[in-house]
Amino acid sequence: MTRSYQIVGHYSADFNLLFTKCLEVIEICGFALQESNILTGYIVAKTQVSWKSFGEIIEIEINHNGGVKVKSVCIVPTTLIAYGKNQENVERIFAKLDASF
Repeated sequence: MTRSYQIVGHYSADFNLLFTKCLEVIEICGFALQESNILTGYIVAKTQVSWKSFGEIIEIEINHNGGVKVKSVCIVPTTLIAYGKNQENVERIFAKLDASF
């Protein structure tokens, strides 16, 4: 699998609620929050090192129309294979987010 993966989802929820839910999901997933800015709808988190990779950076962008873009990228830019870890991260976030509504 590739060293990055992203999906865009859409929700019929208020921007502030969606932003809050995304922050909660980051915590539920056990990712470390690195940055969040409610004015821009941008959240950055980091995963832990695993046998599959040296960790990933998770970027979440939320817009005022209910759009949520989640991207997972390997921390080490020279990573060639991530054993599906990026896809797993993104799908896990959306599964938890879907379950929270």
